[in-house]
Amino acid sequence: LLERAVRAAAAQRVSSATALEVLVLDDGPDAAGWPYVRAAVCGVDRARLCGADSAVAEGHVAVRYVAVPPDASGRVCLRLKRNLALELCSVSGTDAILFCDDDDWRSADAAQAQLDALARTGADACSVQVRCVCELSASRGGASYFEMPAAGGGGVFSAELGNPGTALLLRKTWAPGSDDPPGFPDTPYEDVDFMKLLLSDAPVLPQRGGPPLRHALLDGAELERQSRSPTLMTVRLDGCEHEWSTF
Repeated sequence: LLERAVRAAAAQRVSSATALEVLVLDDGPDAAGWPYVRAAVCGVDRARLCGADSAVAEGHVAVRYVAVPPDASGRVCLRLKRNLALELCSVSGTDAILFCDDDDWRSADAAQAQLDALARTGADACSVQVRCVCELSASRGGASYFEMPAAGGGGVFSAELGNPGTALLLRKTWAPGSDDPPGFPDTPYEDVDFMKLLLSDAPVLPQRGGPPLRHALLDGAELERQSRSPTLMTVRLDGCEHEWSTF
């Protein structure tokens, strides 16, 4: 999963004015994800996968791998990794950050579709409503594909926020110039709750100040209006052991 997800991230077709960095945070034991990241990067045929006018073909893509020491329990903490990503992007001066888990597979124009949504709506954050799902079964030894309803998330994903793990965030949402910027909370659904905090009109984030942030949802109806194909497939694992990586 990780190798395919990194390969897809590195092959994103974005504007030639956009410099793209793929940041992989791996808290698996002994940097277990590194061989897959290396294979993904070395396996990208830039001209064949991306076309001569893509950001990858023009050399605008960098891949940064960060091995994160696991905590004492040895369990993955997505909240800590997401907050570390915000911190690393704040230090590097990144204008926007787009989250992708290793079980989310994106089409080559997925990042640009979300960037276009921000530009079109003037929003500060954009997430994707999942339409396509691939279920991998260890017991059956095969894959099943199905589609979610065009709107509403099918009762699995948020009708208003889609899958917040797909969030594209402008810099001002996480680096407002405060000594204590907002971050992902320590809750079971850290990505959903973080988005709710950002969009709340209550004074829950006084350090940010100003009006509540605006959100754009890229769902099936919006993609159809743009004559775009679905940009994201979520993978469900049935009976498989999963080591999570976030980037």
